[in-house]
Amino acid sequence: MQRDRFGCYLTGGRPRGSAVTQPGCSDPAEPLADAPLRIPRQLYFARRSRSWSYGGVAFLGEAPGMTLGRRYLITIGQLTDIIRQECGITDPLMVDYDAAVRNGKEDVRRGAWYGRLLHLGDSEGYPTFTFTSADHHPADVNPPSLPYLLTIVDGLRETHGYGAAESAAYLAKVPGIRGVWSEEELRARLAGEPH
Repeated sequence: MQRDRFGCYLTGGRPRGSAVTQPGCSDPAEPLADAPLRIPRQLYFARRSRSWSYGGVAFLGEAPGMTLGRRYLITIGQLTDIIRQECGITDPLMVDYDAAVRNGKEDVRRGAWYGRLLHLGDSEGYPTFTFTSADHHPADVNPPSLPYLLTIVDGLRETHGYGAAESAAYLAKVPGIRGVWSEEELRARLAGEPH
C-alpha cells in the first residue's frame, strides 16, 4: 500500500482521490519499518465504493495467487484502529489476535467489507496481519476507479519498483480489471496519468 495512503489511517486525512477523510489512530506514530510483501492469495476488485467514485476496491480471495503488498511494523492498537476505520466502527473494538494466529483468520465484524482478519505468518519475530472480506460474491466484481487504481500503482512503484508496464502486466490479470482493460490499455492509461 502506498505510504501516503497508509499515513491517512495513522494521522488522519483524506487520501488523494477519495471522498472520505480518515479519522486517524489514537496513536499516530509512524511505522517503525516497512517492507515488500507477497501474499499467496488472489487479489480482486469488487463492490461499489462511495469513497472511490463507486469503483471496486481491493480484496484478497481464497483462491491461490500472488498479491503484491507492503507490510508496516505498527502496534496492535494501531492495527485495531485501522480495522475500526475500514469497518466504520465507532465503538471500542476487541480483536482476538491470538485466535487469528491459531486459526489463520478471525472474523472481527460480520457483514463489514473488511471484517475478516487474516494471519499471513510471522516475519522477523512479528506476526503479519491483513484484512479482507469474509464474503466473496463473484457478481460483485467491479473495476476500480482511476484514482483508486493510481493509488495501487503508486504503491507498486514505491514498494516493488514497478513502472507502468510492469503494473499493467500485473493488474491486467486481476478479476475486476481482467476483461475490462487489456494490458495495453492499462499501460497507456497509467503512462499518461500524473501520479
